[in-house]
Amino acid sequence: MAEIQQLATLPGREEIFSKLLFLINAPAQRLATVINATGRDVAVVLNQAVEQNKFAAAS
Repeated sequence: MAEIQQLATLPGREEIFSKLLFLINAPAQRLATVINATGRDVAVVLNQAVEQNKFAAAS
């Protein structure tokens, strides 16, 4: 009887699939966020250097 009760309380097939897909997708999303942040940070630093004329040719 206990086994039947455990089976009855298991989540449905769709819920199991959605949880599985979330677990698979989460690391990929974090990796994409880190990669995008790195490129964005480099762009900000380069923009600040240009605004401060750090790349101006020495005269």
